Amino acid sequence: MKKIGKTNTIMLIFAAFVLVCYLPYLCLVLVNGESFFACFIPFCVVAAASIPAFLFVKYRDRLNRFWRIVRIIYIAGMCFYAVTFTLFSAYIGVCSAIGADEAAQTFAEADGDGNGDIIIVFGCRTYGYTPGQQLRSRLDTAYKLLEALPESVCIVTGGEGENEGVAEAYSMCEYLVNKGIDRSRIYPEAYAKNTYENIEFSKAIIEEKRLEYDRVIGVSSDFHIPRVQYLFDYYELEADTVSAPSLDLWQFFMSNVREYMAYVKLFLVTGL
Repeated sequence: MKKIGKTNTIMLIFAAFVLVCYLPYLCLVLVNGESFFACFIPFCVVAAASIPAFLFVKYRDRLNRFWRIVRIIYIAGMCFYAVTFTLFSAYIGVCSAIGADEAAQTFAEADGDGNGDIIIVFGCRTYGYTPGQQLRSRLDTAYKLLEALPESVCIVTGGEGENEGVAEAYSMCEYLVNKGIDRSRIYPEAYAKNTYENIEFSKAIIEEKRLEYDRVIGVSSDFHIPRVQYLFDYYELEADTVSAPSLDLWQFFMSNVREYMAYVKLFLVTGL
């Protein structure tokens, strides 16, 4: 049997790395019944990683020079992905370091009761009026801020996704009310379908309701914070951000996989 060789071994290792990242993610979006676009991207990544590896294992003796070209392109692409994904994950970790307890204390010391503060909470998966675990983490973080800043108000933003049954904003509002936050302090934004619209529509509520503010505070999951901060700047809404913790390292890793592709889309749409 012909030896694989060092270069081809490296190629297979990179293929395994990408498949470990994207096969679980693809299964997750399929199980959750997410949109075609959400499934299409990880499917393309899995295909791009696995098809050349399959061709190598099965037909490498017949491909000759053509295989050398494919191998060079493949290894270059896999190297680029592995390096940029690693750097991206480190960047996410650094940018999402400010949590609820530290932020609540800092803001309370600076602003007292929080008069003039608007807290924007970004939605995600709900099950009717029951927020998913990730969303509960965001809402619990927002609750700590609302308790520490009793004169602040809150915008909860998120429309009705596929298989959710109710707009995320309404589920988020009821969760905070059940924890003791006065309903008059909460402004639901129930139409946004993505992070762009979360900020755009929240800004529209601020203008429509003529909410005067000294500070805007965005609350989302740790992995989501850097993209949120960029889009605040993109929509010219000066804001601080506070991160809600991921449930565990696996969720953080899988969320980074998704965020990486979201940044690719962000680059294509906004020219980041």
